[in-house]
Amino acid sequence: MMARIIAIFTGMFIIVSCGSSGNQKQHEANNLPGSNDETQGVVIHTNPDSIHKVIASGDVVVIDVRPAEKYQEGHIPGAVHIDLMYDFEDKIKHLDARKVVVYCGDGRRSLKASEILKKYGIDTIFNLKDGFPTWVEAGYPVEKPE
Repeated sequence: MMARIIAIFTGMFIIVSCGSSGNQKQHEANNLPGSNDETQGVVIHTNPDSIHKVIASGDVVVIDVRPAEKYQEGHIPGAVHIDLMYDFEDKIKHLDARKVVVYCGDGRRSLKASEILKKYGIDTIFNLKDGFPTWVEAGYPVEKPE
């Protein structure tokens, strides 16, 4: 009887061990570059001071995802306009950048844009928490078209 109980527990242990190692390998495979795992990339929700430092360090693309009229009223210097509501994915799928700063009017659109950028393999996305008004309130420069 005791030998039978030991055999049952041994069998259960082998099944559980094999199952978890398979899941671990699948998780590792999902984290390879180019995979569809939604944890690829890092989104950092941060403030204007940190965003300013990131931009000053260079080698970053700044994307304004607000509507065109808001972009025309003023934007972070050097920012490119890619409205989240109009072909955003088509426009960013060929983006050649490892680091991106993204912002909008209040942080909601840029949060959604951050997740899409992450899906397309951007390594680090800096999301301006609470949006462009916080940039202005912090006294950082604003670029306006002539």
